Amino acid sequence: MLVEVIYFRNARSVTNLTDPTPIGDYSLLAGALIRHRRTVFTQSIADPGSGDTFISLLDTPPSYSGQSGRIPAVKSTEDGLEFIDPPVPSAQTRLLTPGSVFWLGTGYDFICTAATYLINGIAFASPDTTFTLDPSDPTNDRIDVIAVDDTGAVVIITGVPGGPPVEPQVDPAHQLRITSIDVDAASTEPSVTNEELYLENTEWTSATNSPGTINLASTNNPHTGTKCIEATAAANNNRFDLTKPSGDVSLDDFTLLVFYIRSKASWASPKSISIFWMNGVTNVGTSVALKHGQFNFDSSQTSAYQLIAIPTSLFNTAGAPVTKLRAVVSGGGGTIGWYIDDIVLQAGVIIPTGVSKFTDLSDVPPSYAGQGLKAVRVKATETGLEFFIIPAGITTFLGLTDTPDSYSGQGGKLVAIKVDESGLEFVPVPTSLPENVRLAGPFFGKKKTSGLATGVLDFTALMHYAGTIEGAWGRVDSGTITFKFRKKAYGSAGTSDPGTGDRINTSGLSLSSTGTTMFGTSDFTTLDVDADDILLAEITALTGTPTSFECGLILRKTD
Repeated sequence: MLVEVIYFRNARSVTNLTDPTPIGDYSLLAGALIRHRRTVFTQSIADPGSGDTFISLLDTPPSYSGQSGRIPAVKSTEDGLEFIDPPVPSAQTRLLTPGSVFWLGTGYDFICTAATYLINGIAFASPDTTFTLDPSDPTNDRIDVIAVDDTGAVVIITGVPGGPPVEPQVDPAHQLRITSIDVDAASTEPSVTNEELYLENTEWTSATNSPGTINLASTNNPHTGTKCIEATAAANNNRFDLTKPSGDVSLDDFTLLVFYIRSKASWASPKSISIFWMNGVTNVGTSVALKHGQFNFDSSQTSAYQLIAIPTSLFNTAGAPVTKLRAVVSGGGGTIGWYIDDIVLQAGVIIPTGVSKFTDLSDVPPSYAGQGLKAVRVKATETGLEFFIIPAGITTFLGLTDTPDSYSGQGGKLVAIKVDESGLEFVPVPTSLPENVRLAGPFFGKKKTSGLATGVLDFTALMHYAGTIEGAWGRVDSGTITFKFRKKAYGSAGTSDPGTGDRINTSGLSLSSTGTTMFGTSDFTTLDVDADDILLAEITALTGTPTSFECGLILRKTD
């Protein structure tokens, strides 16, 4: 059973993940193969960790060192993950990298490109192989099968002519079917259609943005004829185009894009030729990258041409008309060189049955339509894979694991740490302040209800204890008021009026007629209040016609 690990950044354990899949613990995953995919959603608030990689989790291997090619799997002890060698199914027969069958243009001569495959769980590889089918029957049609066997060879199974013909069967103990070819009665070549893009630089119109690097009509080492496309030290964004002189084509009418390439030197692993189609100046479909190891291309093979056969379905043009083929150098590493020749679109030969797309598998969704941004997981029935909506990160206070789960019945309450220090809870608003917290004297509960104007108010407070300002509050019945506090030592003033005392706010505290406003300490220039200090409030700005104003300080007693 293949599953996909999707984990949260900084989560301490794979099993701590908040994922709605039916897999709940390791006991259900024993022996399952886990494909590592690092997909980061959000930080886990309930159980934050210190790492952001797979190997930094507490229940995964601590290092990738010495684990090249291995895969993560659940331990037999069901308490974490470990790296293991990927197993080969013991009784599986299937194509791994399908060989493509291409008609060579004359008679019943074909080539089957290199393929890798399993027969009864054992891996084999077959090389590029040319072959010729038997002559056609003069009266009846015939179907021949192209297969590979457990000796690493391409084999031809010639069918029996008939009306209608019957496809011959492979020997499943020793052979694997690649494709079939129809041999029509009294024919000398297959019913194959070729659209020739480049043979002698006289077919589709060639062009390049780097003529000093790419020679569109080189006479050096052509595969056939006298011309080829030669690149010398081609760098990123160097390209060549082949444009149909008139009209357009649909890739749905063809099965393969085929060409020959001869490398001049090994390519760096990220280096590629990105191949895609256009209609005029508009890109159509998606690009396909030719790089070392793709489509059996070996860039280190410099002494001979290699056949490249790309199924046209990989370009995803969806039947849209195209007029131009573009090939662009891309990827990291240095420059590259090549000879490319005999570029052809071919129709009529059946594409090998090996699966090349995820949606072609039998136990997965058949289409990507409507599945944008979704992820893949094992079905609850454990019979295949399905798309699902990626769970969102925690977005509400109640969504945390150490907070209350509802606001119902909690109106007006405050949030406090539980007595057992295990989380947060709602508590009633206290009716009295702690013993060492005081509200500054006459400012609390006393209001001025007439004569409101800018300037010092006509009431003061004499402090009987030292303290630290921890905030302020104010309330006005209408309009807006900005006010500041003043303080001055009683002894230096010689009077209880500190009207000329020091202001202890910078910009002032602003009120509007929206109820009581609480303030922090960011606007205060000093937070210390000494015993016998005189405190006073001053209105510095006023709009409207307020008739009632109250204010006060919140002090924590220090002596």
